[in-house]
Amino acid sequence: MRTLRKSRNPLTYRSFFSTLVLILSFFGSLYAQQAADSSKGADLYDKARKVLYPADGGEGRYEAYALLLRQSAAAGYSRALYDMARHFSDGGPCGDYTTRVDCAFKEDKDSARLLYRVLAAAGYVPAQEQVISYSSYYDDPALDEAANDSVRFLWCVACADKGSPLCLSRLAVLYESGIGTAVSQEKSLEAIKRTGGLDFDQYENMDDTKGVIMYSRLELAYRYQVADSIDKTLFRSETREIRPIPIDYFESYVWCLLCNENKRHYIDGFDLQDLLFKLTRQAASHLSAAEQQAAVARAGAIIKRPLKNMGKLYQKESWRD
Repeated sequence: MRTLRKSRNPLTYRSFFSTLVLILSFFGSLYAQQAADSSKGADLYDKARKVLYPADGGEGRYEAYALLLRQSAAAGYSRALYDMARHFSDGGPCGDYTTRVDCAFKEDKDSARLLYRVLAAAGYVPAQEQVISYSSYYDDPALDEAANDSVRFLWCVACADKGSPLCLSRLAVLYESGIGTAVSQEKSLEAIKRTGGLDFDQYENMDDTKGVIMYSRLELAYRYQVADSIDKTLFRSETREIRPIPIDYFESYVWCLLCNENKRHYIDGFDLQDLLFKLTRQAASHLSAAEQQAAVARAGAIIKRPLKNMGKLYQKESWRD
């Protein structure tokens, strides 16, 4: 029988997985009960953050922070449990690649995986995002999921159904590539549209998330004008073939307008802004004035508010402005 790597408590694959299922069931129900009344955990978490980031701007007290965070996590507070998982993943002796905060924790990848999965099973979206992207989670033979793409797909669907831009974007790739599910260009396109249709105002101080939204919009603006497949793409980190979709200049113009709404902060590379202007002009040249106005209304309907940046449609912007 295959065994896990050497550890303090060696377990066979089967016994470890069975134990994991029991632990998940227990902690999943425990977490659900505690989360309903987590004011104590929230208070402890707030104290932990204040210790880590003192109001006077001084250096944080890392050991005190670690203690308060553990107490908050023990009270069932989801954000504390999530932060504990991150610290367990990144922890270890202080060095060039370990922050002062993380070195207040011992590295414990197994605990990190377990916490992520417990939180994900309880419906905590940031943990679900980690479960589908955390490479060491899928490399762990104990979970027997490295080769089980269907499990990855199901986690992704659960997370996407809660409106996570990261999971929606990943879901588009899974449908497009047929990973864990049947290939579906239609469902892939729907997932990209759902991602691009999210409004930035929902996401404060989440640059990665907002970047996913912006690049989904730019991809749609581009794809609705391109008849050929593309082997490499600006729009996601992985190299993949983008299959062509029917040209639709109205749809392209709608997504150009939505890109324009936030290009100052999230397409601040002028080469990408040049691409956006080219796409916008090309789409507009195929539309009547009435159709352009209809596209403005459609774009506003997608994000459920009027567009605010139409006056700078062809003007380069930078976050430095």
